[in-house]
Amino acid sequence: EVVWQSPSLIGRFIALPDHPGPSEAVYHKIQLDEGMRIMNLAFGTVWENNQGQEQDYTFNVSEELSMLEEITGGFQRSLWYWLGGTGVILLLTQWLILRFSLRPLYQAADDLHAIETGERQRLTGTYPRELHELTHNINNLLDHEESRRVRYKNSLADLAHSLKTPLAVMRGELDNANHLDTLKHRGQEQLDRITSLIDYQLQRAATEGKSNLLAPVSLGEITHKLLNSLNKVYQDKNIHNQCEVERDVFIHADEGDMYELLGNLLENAYKFCNSQVNVIIVSTPGRNVEIRVEDDGNGVPSHARDEIIQRGRRADTAVEGQGLGLSIVSDIIDAYDGDIHLTNSYLGGACFIVTLSAD
Repeated sequence: EVVWQSPSLIGRFIALPDHPGPSEAVYHKIQLDEGMRIMNLAFGTVWENNQGQEQDYTFNVSEELSMLEEITGGFQRSLWYWLGGTGVILLLTQWLILRFSLRPLYQAADDLHAIETGERQRLTGTYPRELHELTHNINNLLDHEESRRVRYKNSLADLAHSLKTPLAVMRGELDNANHLDTLKHRGQEQLDRITSLIDYQLQRAATEGKSNLLAPVSLGEITHKLLNSLNKVYQDKNIHNQCEVERDVFIHADEGDMYELLGNLLENAYKFCNSQVNVIIVSTPGRNVEIRVEDDGNGVPSHARDEIIQRGRRADTAVEGQGLGLSIVSDIIDAYDGDIHLTNSYLGGACFIVTLSAD
């Protein structure tokens, strides 16, 4: 039974749903005869009348769906417009951020291409802080390769120049020698000299040189291995050695270079000592490493110290024995931007002091 209805329902018949029950709300979509669709809310309640009797009532509230759908459609359109616009703005912002942030990488790629084409030698652009380590390592690698290329070129030039003299001597002997024994003796001398020159220049060309891209090597381990080997070679001299390494020193260098450097210094000390060889390897301020190799031999006169070290720096004066060893040592130290000087040892002999950078 309809107890009350609003004026908007006058003249309309709506098939209302059944009583939903007390305090229960039920939604229904209802299709009217004239084609109108409405959304109806039926809310059940229990009401006490004047006689104290409880009666069930249902409140029905209806709204045309077209108005609701229009509001909902407008909201959806606005939502899509805002979401779409925000998405476009975010994509554009992301593109700008990526383009701006990747610009240094594009610049680095352009600089590397310029290096490949020979227009530049190093990365010289201004890069952000995040790329400093990368560009620094690339420049170190380029410098390392350039120094190796120059070393190869100089070694080949020095070798060609050094071979002229022994070859000229052999040619002269072939033209002038009257005795076969003399010719064989002079030829053997020059062949030995040629072999020494080739060995020296090959070692010089093969030196890696300074680079912080190289894995760190243990100078203490290398030194102990060399001492053990030299003790066996010079066991007849009964040499006593003392090795002091400060907490085992590591250096970024090629292991073969360090073996060659320490091996020549130690062999030189074993060869000219009387019975004692000391090796001291310590870290110094400024991230440097100091290597001291000293013996108790006759030493080197003060007026000849600079000459010995300088002679080691000249390829055309490299000879067998001490000269060749010092030449290799000097070239390796130069390749690692180090320093070497010779002084008197407290043992009475010579003391070679080598300073290298640990980085």
